[in-house]
Amino acid sequence: MNIKRTGWVLCHVEDPERIAGHMYRMGIMTFLLDDDKSFDKVRCLKLALVHDLAECIVGDITPCCGVAPEEKHRREDNAMQELAQLAGSCGTELYCLYKEYEEQKTPEAKLVKELDRFDMILQAFEYETVESRPHGLQEFFDSTAVCVALSFLRRSVLEIECASSTTCKGRKIPTQLRPLKERAVGPISIIPAAGMRALHTFLQPGGQPPTLHGQEVPA
Repeated sequence: MNIKRTGWVLCHVEDPERIAGHMYRMGIMTFLLDDDKSFDKVRCLKLALVHDLAECIVGDITPCCGVAPEEKHRREDNAMQELAQLAGSCGTELYCLYKEYEEQKTPEAKLVKELDRFDMILQAFEYETVESRPHGLQEFFDSTAVCVALSFLRRSVLEIECASSTTCKGRKIPTQLRPLKERAVGPISIIPAAGMRALHTFLQPGGQPPTLHGQEVPA
């Protein structure tokens, strides 16, 4: 899975994240979720670790690649069937997790999709900051921020937008982020603010693993 993510490559990000790194990061995000009976936290973790697995065969296909959505889905579905066969007794579960994420019918699948969107915004903010590229990745904010539906993630997006405004002066916070509205996904637990700072610190270059599980982590 040592494949660079296409969007960052096209934007000339220096040493962009790999697909495997993205899925690991998503797994950490699900780990930081508060326990809540309205969703299965372990299933969220499994979905996060599987959701882009087909890309190890087909690559990271984006709209810029000129591949129709139907063809993209066909390629990825075939790739997951191939991987399921290689996975032996775990193959059925592997493929079912992929289908669950793609169909977006369960609370867990919807939550992981939201985390995927949030991760893109967080990653764009980090690249702009580290590479001193004010507004250099604005397209990722514009296309993704307004798609985040869950209110606790919208608050986190707003925090990132506000933080980025100190280094990217003039950036406009999408009005769609206010007022905060949440689609019918069921009550979802909030990622503690300390947990989000912990995630950001841990995933930064040279960052040190902080204390998690509700313990305050310096911003």
